[in-house]
Amino acid sequence: ESEYQLIPIDHGYSFPDFRKLKDVCFEWINWKAAQKPFSESTRKYIASLDAIEDATTVKKEAQLSQPSVITLILSTYLLQYCSKCGLTLQEIATLVQRYRTRYDADKNDSPSCLERLIASSQEQFRPGRNN
Repeated sequence: ESEYQLIPIDHGYSFPDFRKLKDVCFEWINWKAAQKPFSESTRKYIASLDAIEDATTVKKEAQLSQPSVITLILSTYLLQYCSKCGLTLQEIATLVQRYRTRYDADKNDSPSCLERLIASSQEQFRPGRNN
């Protein structure tokens, strides 16, 4: 047994409001492990996830807000679709996280692909709009 333990210390941004994803940042995005394809067993596990069941459980047990529950559902569906398409975790993260470097964080801060999809969907189904 190792004398070291990995202990999570902050999960405050685990379930952000789906409308407020600007600050999402995956520190691990450039790790080698994130660049590797999912194993077959991992792909099967991802495919088996039930977003609605998980959201119901998390909302009840953790008392998450409705927007945070929607984030969980959207994230699960995105992960399942991207996994099925063969994307790596790094490629998936680039769809969710805004592109920034430490040198141009203020200059290049356009919405991520996921943010643009959410904004487009919200506009499409805005109350009072003829759909």
